[in-house]
Amino acid sequence: MSGLENILSIIDSQQKENEKKIMDHAENKVREIMSEAEDKADKAYKEYIQRATLKNEHDYNTACSSIDSAMKRKILDYKVKRINEAIEKAYQKLHNLPDTEYFQLIEKLAKRDLRKGDGVISMCSNVNQPILLTASFSHTETFLRIIVFVLYLKPKKKL
Repeated sequence: MSGLENILSIIDSQQKENEKKIMDHAENKVREIMSEAEDKADKAYKEYIQRATLKNEHDYNTACSSIDSAMKRKILDYKVKRINEAIEKAYQKLHNLPDTEYFQLIEKLAKRDLRKGDGVISMCSNVNQPILLTASFSHTETFLRIIVFVLYLKPKKKL
């Protein structure tokens, strides 16, 4: 081999070594960039999943709360309806009682919660006015419990 061929061979081998180093360095840089991109993508994905999970939990809790409130309103509406029906039924029952039974019932209800002591219960039986039960007791009565009823009755008969 001549000197020139030898020099060309050395230059060629050095060039191949430099090309290999450049390619290796480029491949390492590509792997590094890909690794960083994968890390960033994983981080972004985890953050997205975390935010989505929190939003889903919040939406679920809001929906449950809304359903709970609606259910409570329905239950309350039902109870109010039942109470109104019971009041109307009691009113009709009272309205249909003969006068003597009606006043005996009112007296019994008033006496049920009275305690010992001096006092007067008065009733007004004018059918054009409300029937008002009132009570007046002496100052020595300390534990007085009385229910004051104001009942409006429709006249049963024309006067």
